[in-house]
Amino acid sequence: MYATNPTLAYEIYEMAKLFCQLPSDIAVLDERVGEFGTFYFNRGIAAFGRGVLARLDEVSQSKNPVIARTQRIREWERLMGGDMNQSATGFADPTEGSASAHARVIGERDGDEEIVL
Repeated sequence: MYATNPTLAYEIYEMAKLFCQLPSDIAVLDERVGEFGTFYFNRGIAAFGRGVLARLDEVSQSKNPVIARTQRIREWERLMGGDMNQSATGFADPTEGSASAHARVIGERDGDEEIVL
């Protein structure tokens, strides 16, 4: 369950840090997991959480705080398995909905042409 849901894995990582507990103490693990399974679960959650934090710090190096925050949000979305083609985070296409001459339909009358002096 945690391997297929990175958001849940990161939430366990954060809760374990917050309460100074092991991730296996926070998560509900079956008793059949055993001592070795618990050990590797704890290591996996810790490595995943530290990796996410390191990647977020790495991408948000911009001097502009707005750009840094946007880059951080977009990377978070990517790391948590979001579809980057459909994501609302990130940068808008500047040509979409443009009123420039290149975006006008050929043969369509321009509103500026009707001005009479």
